[in-house]
Amino acid sequence: MTISSSSTWPDRDPSGGSLDLLGRRDQPWTAAAALDLLPQNNGPRIEVLSGCVIVTPGSGVDRRTAHRHLAYLIGRAARAAGRWGCRSVNLVSGDDLFIPDLAVLRHPAGGLRAVTIEDAVLVGEIAPVDVIDRPREYAAAR
Repeated sequence: MTISSSSTWPDRDPSGGSLDLLGRRDQPWTAAAALDLLPQNNGPRIEVLSGCVIVTPGSGVDRRTAHRHLAYLIGRAARAAGRWGCRSVNLVSGDDLFIPDLAVLRHPAGGLRAVTIEDAVLVGEIAPVDVIDRPREYAAAR
């Protein structure tokens, strides 16, 4: 499914999705497939990059604490600027699905599971260095 930079990702019904599909799918993954087939979860971060699924386990207490505090501060600053700050939002860029630690969106997501990366004005990751060079990937997605 192709979406324009001014639209948002359609809401998906996560019922019936299963993480078991991660090991059984025999074709490249896309953002659309991940959003259609996988359930929402509060566990590992599941992203799609170049047809591959990247699963990142939950982080440690220190990183989660920093994440929560930064999200609060960025959320307040974003709101003051007429933007919407959020944590761990699904960002679709073509066939890729990114989930940055922090993001500032041009407008609220309105209950949608994902928005286009063009809807973000800022994305951020909390170090240590990930396996994927996320800043380069975000920059490539503009």
